[in-house]
Amino acid sequence: MLWPVYISLSFIKNLDRLAWLSFISNILMITGFICIFFHIFETLHNPAQLPAVAPARDLPLFFASAIFTYESIGLILPLENEIRNPKRFPPLLNLGMAFVTVLYISMGFFGYLSCTDKCKGSITLNLGETPFSVAVRAMMSSSIFLTYFIQAYVPFTLIESWVLEYTAEGHEALKSCGVRAGVVTITAILASTVPHLEYIIGLFGATTSTTLSITLPPLLHSMSVPKLSKFTLAKNIVIILCGITVNIMGTAVLIGKIIQLYQQPVVLAGKA
Repeated sequence: MLWPVYISLSFIKNLDRLAWLSFISNILMITGFICIFFHIFETLHNPAQLPAVAPARDLPLFFASAIFTYESIGLILPLENEIRNPKRFPPLLNLGMAFVTVLYISMGFFGYLSCTDKCKGSITLNLGETPFSVAVRAMMSSSIFLTYFIQAYVPFTLIESWVLEYTAEGHEALKSCGVRAGVVTITAILASTVPHLEYIIGLFGATTSTTLSITLPPLLHSMSVPKLSKFTLAKNIVIILCGITVNIMGTAVLIGKIIQLYQQPVVLAGKA
């Protein structure tokens, strides 16, 4: 139902014109978080009854998902390029990331105390099926919907430039609209057909996000700067090794979980 709306809004190429969507999205997101925390604090369990540390086999899934949530380079760079004074951006970025970190830790800690070992792929799925939970899910979904076009700004730009470069001249506007409609359609198909999104998020975090945010930055830094101190070079090597380790372990664990998931027998209705 929302597919035509997605495609229509994806044709907006100016970030300034998308700012009002981001403003509405932030209001919905903050309201949704307040409602979620309200539910969480009403259903807290005794921490002494829960394990203090997760099994080691689940740590790669945690690291992969956590890295994925922090990998927002596709959103940060275009915003920095569009603001009037880019020099003021780093302090704002640090402040925003600090707030996001506190929010992630609070949601993860208190959310686990609320739903214990019954936590699902999204905290909103643990709210039940009451009118309150439906309203919260609607707010969170609407918030994500309104920011999709800002997050897809870089993919749109890169794919458009590639298509225009390797195709015949003419009909540039039509090609641009076709690229955007195609990306939106593929995204909609994946979102509506892929089950157990938490494993897919973790898999992308273990493969792409780990490489982009941990492995490549120190590698490129070591290759581009001719004279590095021994301490800096050692630090870069340690970070690269950590990134490769998380990449390999996270990918292996998550692929194993996905294989186990699809190997589970399907129980038909009406049969034991």
